[in-house]
Amino acid sequence: MTPLGRALIGAALGAVATLLVHPLSRPFLATPLGRSNVQRLESCLDFSQRKIDAPTNLFGASLWLQVAAERVGAGPKLTDAEVSNVVDIAKAAEAKEPSNAYWFQMDAVLNDLAGKSKESMDAWRRGARCTAWNDFQTRRLLQARDRIAKNSGSPQAWQLGYVYFARSDAAARLIERYAQTVLENTTTETQDGIQTRFATLRNGALLRNGSQSMTVGLRGADIVELSTYPSKMTKTPSPKRLWVAETKFISDLQKDGLANESRLAQDAFKANDAWRAMTQRVSYEENVRTLSVASLATSAAPGIILGIAAMGFAIWFLGWAVDRFAGMSTKFGIVPALISSLVVGMIVYFITAYPIAAISTALCFLFIVVGPKHGRTTKVVDLGPLFTFCIVILATAFLLTLALHFSGTTTAALAVLPEAGVPPEYYGGSSLFVGLSAIIFGLLFLMAPFWAVAQRLPTPYVLSMGLKRFGAILGFGCLFLSAIIGPLMIYADGQITEEMSKIVGNEPIYYLLQ
Repeated sequence: MTPLGRALIGAALGAVATLLVHPLSRPFLATPLGRSNVQRLESCLDFSQRKIDAPTNLFGASLWLQVAAERVGAGPKLTDAEVSNVVDIAKAAEAKEPSNAYWFQMDAVLNDLAGKSKESMDAWRRGARCTAWNDFQTRRLLQARDRIAKNSGSPQAWQLGYVYFARSDAAARLIERYAQTVLENTTTETQDGIQTRFATLRNGALLRNGSQSMTVGLRGADIVELSTYPSKMTKTPSPKRLWVAETKFISDLQKDGLANESRLAQDAFKANDAWRAMTQRVSYEENVRTLSVASLATSAAPGIILGIAAMGFAIWFLGWAVDRFAGMSTKFGIVPALISSLVVGMIVYFITAYPIAAISTALCFLFIVVGPKHGRTTKVVDLGPLFTFCIVILATAFLLTLALHFSGTTTAALAVLPEAGVPPEYYGGSSLFVGLSAIIFGLLFLMAPFWAVAQRLPTPYVLSMGLKRFGAILGFGCLFLSAIIGPLMIYADGQITEEMSKIVGNEPIYYLLQ
């Protein structure tokens, strides 16, 4: 090795050592793997706790109402005593924060669930007179992200993707369903009916404006539109009929002398049109999925590549051992080759459960019994550029498939990819990429006998040359790559973190400012 090569290797080792020691970069190289870490992540979410303490503040009240909404939507069914308890929590929150319509809306929903229609409607109309809407989910999710970052060792972008997908719209669904129930029994022919529909419109507008989430906000936008429809049209929306219904509703408010309500309704409809236009302009779900997948690459790539570098040096040592103990033998014995091929085939099948991958790899290993009849006894240092080119191609393919496999086993991938809609066969220890990696590595054992026959060299010697070249390319190549992309991935993760923080903090505002 030349002095320049030694200097480069020393620089790469120093850079990697620095990244491993520094507290900011260490979590990017010591990438956690396994599902057990995902369970630890779930424990950081307050609503995933088995036992929830009685609320002592608005955050606790928000948590109880969210869990109650989840129970109503998915079960088990709330008992009468539990409904009464949660209603009391909502009323206590109303007293502490009378300007927040969320408490009144949940009060209305839960009273309706208990069969108390009068109390339900009173709370619904009081909610319409509020000036804000906040379910406190955003602040609770950001607190959960802080707990996850503390457990993980550093804040990373994928953690924001995880809490983004953890947001619940169960309460908003219940509020929308209650609004539909109210509208089904309300006409526009009476003043009371018009006021009830205006209260519904106001509640929908408050929910939409304060949601801080596109998914939750769309529920509010739907309520605003439904508030103008006659009862028979609540489930069959039409753009043309919507415009006619909105115009008639504004006219009815003006006829009843509700000028201020008419102005508020006009503003709500205009804002709703703007909201709809914004949701059609941006692909917010696709954007979050893209950022989440990119955050997995930034968090996992440095550590995975460094791990593959260690694997490359192990393969180089295997090539050295073959050269040391069987280098100039004409070819491998049939019995050792058969035993090794069977063992390797069983290992590949045990890991992947793919018979094709196991059989292909086993046959490649068995092929090393082939060799020239009269091989040269003089060692050849260089087997030519084509041999090196083939090794580089195999090493690159091996690196890519193995990196995809390990990236799918990281805690970040197991936490985010299921919610991002990625098919399960691509993560979670997918045997697909392991099988491909085994086949690619097996091709090295298939290539060596052909080269040995063509060059009239002993098969074990050519195989050892291939293994050492393969391992050196992986080892040193990934070492340099890890030293180079480590800082780049940390910087990229910071940029994604900035974007995801804005999305989790207030998604509609984020897209409004784009």
